Amino acid sequence: MLLFQQLDYWHGDNIAIISGLPGGAGGGIAVSSTDTFIEHGLKIPSLLPETRQELNHLLGHVGSILRNPVDISQGRGNPSVVKKALEIVTADPRIDLITVYEDIDLLLRFFPWQHIMEMNNIFMNLRQQQSKPVVVVLPPGSAITEHKNIERILCQNKVPVFPTVERAAKAMVNMKEYFQFHKLRGKGKNHH
Repeated sequence: MLLFQQLDYWHGDNIAIISGLPGGAGGGIAVSSTDTFIEHGLKIPSLLPETRQELNHLLGHVGSILRNPVDISQGRGNPSVVKKALEIVTADPRIDLITVYEDIDLLLRFFPWQHIMEMNNIFMNLRQQQSKPVVVVLPPGSAITEHKNIERILCQNKVPVFPTVERAAKAMVNMKEYFQFHKLRGKGKNHH
């Protein structure tokens, strides 16, 4: 239900996965997230060569995954790098929806709260500045208060939040099927 409340419309099934916000620990999450989305029938297309080239220029090639999923850990949590990387990926025409994996417990080990909120403001601004949906996977952890605050703020700004990649994938598939059903149903009515 959350995805329906936060997004007016979404079509397509090409997902971009962004991980590695704090620097490090992004590759494993990226690979397992890819597997989960694919198991649910969603696609994780390779980014265009031009997109990968821009990411390479921004993040460097060593230690980065730049095809999709995108591991931005080489940006070491720098908000300006996170913002630019998200803008680059969002501009790729092969991508219909952006999923960001945000581990609040891990982020709190490296960054102050204000820095983390600055990153979340990037997600909210990105959502407002263009038409592609932005979804955040925010797994539960020990930072319960911070987690609830981020979830509340993101949802208020039309950025859906899910506790697991699995839940996000199921919601995306359900929403995609809903819109496809109504699109076909609408076409059927027009032909009578």
